[in-house]
Amino acid sequence: MSLQIEFDWEDPQAAKGLELRATWARLLILVNDVPITQVLDSSARSVRDGIYIPLYPLAEWLAVHWWFLFHEYDNPQRDVSGSYAMRHNLRYAREGFALPDLDIRPMGRTVSFEWKAADMPARKVRFLQEGTAHIETGVVYEALANFITAVVRRLESFDLPNTPLEDEWKAIAEADPEEKTFCEAVAALGLDPYSLPDAERETIVQVSEKLPIELMEDFFASADSQLLSTQLARLLDGVNRIKALPEDLTSLKDLQKNTQQIDVLYTPWEQGYAFARELRQQLGIEHRLVGDMHDLSACLGVDNQALQRVILPTNGHARFFDAVVDVNEKGSPGFLIEKRQEEAKKFALCRGLFEYLTSEPGAPALISTHVQNARSVIAPLPPNFSLQQHC
Repeated sequence: MSLQIEFDWEDPQAAKGLELRATWARLLILVNDVPITQVLDSSARSVRDGIYIPLYPLAEWLAVHWWFLFHEYDNPQRDVSGSYAMRHNLRYAREGFALPDLDIRPMGRTVSFEWKAADMPARKVRFLQEGTAHIETGVVYEALANFITAVVRRLESFDLPNTPLEDEWKAIAEADPEEKTFCEAVAALGLDPYSLPDAERETIVQVSEKLPIELMEDFFASADSQLLSTQLARLLDGVNRIKALPEDLTSLKDLQKNTQQIDVLYTPWEQGYAFARELRQQLGIEHRLVGDMHDLSACLGVDNQALQRVILPTNGHARFFDAVVDVNEKGSPGFLIEKRQEEAKKFALCRGLFEYLTSEPGAPALISTHVQNARSVIAPLPPNFSLQQHC
């Protein structure tokens, strides 16, 4: 999986604006060797892989939305105005120039890229490529950072310092670990880290200090920025109740030890397939279906009553999550589940089991179907391969 951003500086000809003239270039973006900048140029009556644009607007858009691109998961319940796309799609960086309809969404260990064919009559080009890919987050981070840095240096070589782009990129590059953690949390909420009122900033800092580090990313991706303190209290109450459980489900603990890690290079649904196959083979239940919770416990080798005792209801309506998974002092798992109906409860439990079996031992996890990240689509999808259906 690869992301390449290649460019050659070009004569700006009649372009206006110092930053635009200084950064005029031929741009080629390759995702897994596919030229997503490939266009049909109606003026030249030809197809070419690169586009001719100033790189300044694109670099500035990437810098302004840096924290969002890597830490804001899609949450349809939160995004009622369509603003998520404005922070994650290159068409909003066009400023009248030709750029592909490229959607960039973080998925945890990978970043999702989706590009679509698009007409730009005013620029007399049509983007031809369509496709999707999942690329390791570190690869994407390096490619985008190198691109922005190259544009900043180009501006410096033209004696154009202190541009908004340079100021934005400098603030990001010089952020210390504490500030980075804060910016990541704020971006996960869908808010701009650099334009928060003092009261909201203080609330987020206070909540961050009380959250288990393993839950921070998923909490802020799921939570409501206006209800942070209330939702934190409900989450911590659930974690404490799980930690107080007396049960010791040794069969699940043994199963976790023997579960293989899933390749990060898989797409989320491929990870789901791989996990389902491995687990069904490990349990010896390749062709067995589950009718109810009693069957599920039998598949897992757990006493049904013991399993029921570690499935805790939420106190009130948590609303922002479906399940929380943690372990007690014996390292045995417990599951806090929002759902009340049997099928929904079983579905949430299966997702919780996936997290328990594939995460680092002792690491808690928060699961929400509203947040479109790797956890929301890995398991149990698709239904005919799910843990729920095949345990």
